[in-house]
Amino acid sequence: MIRRIPKKYRHKYAKPASFDTEIVTFALKVVGPVALFFVAAIGLDVYSLIQ
Repeated sequence: MIRRIPKKYRHKYAKPASFDTEIVTFALKVVGPVALFFVAAIGLDVYSLIQ
């Protein structure tokens, strides 16, 4: 069984993030809120069309 490193030592032994993981985290941080905004806007538009 693999034991995790305690939190106070993780930063010391952490591997630097590769370019791929940086792209993925950037995409999740930017695209996620934008997608939620568009879903909310489409939902509001459909709601206004129904009424």
